[in-house]
Amino acid sequence: MARSSEGNSFTMVDWSSLPQELVICIASRIALMEDFVAFGAVCKSWRWAATKENFTSRLTYQVPFLMLPNPKPDDAFREFYSLTKDKIHKLHLPEAKGKVCCSSLGWLITLRGLEFRLLHPLDHAHIKLPKPNFSPQIMSYFHWVKKIVLSSSPSWTSDYTIMVLYDGNSLTFCKPRQDKCWTRIVLDVHPLDITYYKGRLYAVTFGGMVLVCNTEDPKQPKTRVVVPEIPIVVKHRSPDRKLYVVESAGDLLVVFSVQEMDNLPLQRPYQTTHREWLFSSQKEYRTTHRQFKVFKVPLSGGSWRLESEVKKLGNRSLFVGDNNSSFSVEASNYLGCKANCIYYYSYTFREVDREGLSPLNGNIEMGVFNLEDGSTEQHFGFPNFALERANFPSAGTPCAWIQPSF
Repeated sequence: MARSSEGNSFTMVDWSSLPQELVICIASRIALMEDFVAFGAVCKSWRWAATKENFTSRLTYQVPFLMLPNPKPDDAFREFYSLTKDKIHKLHLPEAKGKVCCSSLGWLITLRGLEFRLLHPLDHAHIKLPKPNFSPQIMSYFHWVKKIVLSSSPSWTSDYTIMVLYDGNSLTFCKPRQDKCWTRIVLDVHPLDITYYKGRLYAVTFGGMVLVCNTEDPKQPKTRVVVPEIPIVVKHRSPDRKLYVVESAGDLLVVFSVQEMDNLPLQRPYQTTHREWLFSSQKEYRTTHRQFKVFKVPLSGGSWRLESEVKKLGNRSLFVGDNNSSFSVEASNYLGCKANCIYYYSYTFREVDREGLSPLNGNIEMGVFNLEDGSTEQHFGFPNFALERANFPSAGTPCAWIQPSF
């Protein structure tokens, strides 16, 4: 839209009619990848110019953005939230239409039925992965995929491992360059999160136990306990606690998160049942917010110590969520990122039934938690991004942090 010569009215401009050479020239001058995404959404001819070859920004570090849930499963567009501009951009992504999406190292992992694919959301490159080769009973669990992580980005190497965390106590992995099938690892405990750290896969359980998995030999994968459960996590009886495992500044961290309801103490009183604790107030609706604690995994000691708790992250920011591999960044290198903070999203509930803890009204809870003073602020322009429970395609949420890169 442009102003007319009289200056009193506006006329529509056909941006698609611009010469392709000029469009490419404009594309090559864009510095932020999120602007590059918005540029490609203008029209089809601009979308053709928004390619990897035409993105020549000298900025080494690109701010992560958040892929939002799609209320219309058959929509070919996905929405991405910009942290730096507090705006929502639409990206034409027909390859992800109607599919469950997790993210890791800038790639989306899509799942439809039992077909896994890697999809790059910016250049639309895709990699078909082997189909799972397990019994029908085990295959049925794949409809409850919780998280998928990559050991390395397929943008830079073909020698990578992909690990899937799905329902129950099982993991499965595949090395696409050399494997035509998947290998299943059955654990004695229930893992909540997984990550790759210094070339090895680590998992954290509901109680904070950390395990390491050796996948060098797919025929004989091995696991061992690195450290036992975290005492403060085991004692905590919150109905909605989360644990994440993430690398930061060379250290392996466990992030413990709990949803705290107003008028309820963080710790359940002694000899109080969950139901009595939850309904100790007459309010049926309670505002909620999250609290976090961070622990450095003692890889050499084998046990948690008092100094294991991390009070400050320094110049680092953590990004955690239910449908992406968690990661950290050097805050000063990323425009708009706040140091010593945890950027998070999580599926939560604000209303519960009178018979127990079943959620009646689900939401996506999002915020920025300041580890120094324990405060939380929203990074959206409005409080919570509400979702219909029917739109949830997996045990996690259909949101995902994306580390933008080509």
